[in-house]
Amino acid sequence: MEFKKVEEGIVPIYENKSNEKLINARELHNALGSKRDFSNWINERIEK
Repeated sequence: MEFKKVEEGIVPIYENKSNEKLINARELHNALGSKRDFSNWINERIEK
């Protein structure tokens, strides 16, 4: 898949070919300064 960065900020926003706006979960995890392991953190976010 190809993504184009459309906005720079605390977490960059990307756009796909369908013009859907996306963010990278790992970049969000880092920006939030979470001390939790990424895999545990994302699994909990998905469950909620």
